[in-house]
Amino acid sequence: MDPLDDVVRGIDWALKPAARVVLLMTHPAFRQPRHSGWGFDEGRKLTYRRIDGYLTELAVPMKSLGGGLPTRSFHRPISAYINALADAGFATDAMLEIPDLPPDRRPGNVARGDARANAEIPIFLGLRANRR
Repeated sequence: MDPLDDVVRGIDWALKPAARVVLLMTHPAFRQPRHSGWGFDEGRKLTYRRIDGYLTELAVPMKSLGGGLPTRSFHRPISAYINALADAGFATDAMLEIPDLPPDRRPGNVARGDARANAEIPIFLGLRANRR
């Protein structure tokens, strides 16, 4: 979503007076393209998520699957979304962090450390906001 303020103003314009908005995105704290990754601590047998940065807003070029034109992924901290919604007159009243599939629903065998990381580190972030 870029520019974010224009996107949120467009949402405000399109919604009825008593409406609410729900945003679902890859989790900004854990899923920044080219600025995060998985690691494994051999001594602890622990899979972890490496985060190289979080507060800096970024536009990251992304290769398109199938050879199409490249796109951009826009990273912002969660506060940027909350504040943009608030500036447009919305109050965020719910937040949901969605992890990977539970181990019993994931295809193939998953190592114990990977299963814990998949269950503990969310992939997606959902925000719900109502007009004030």
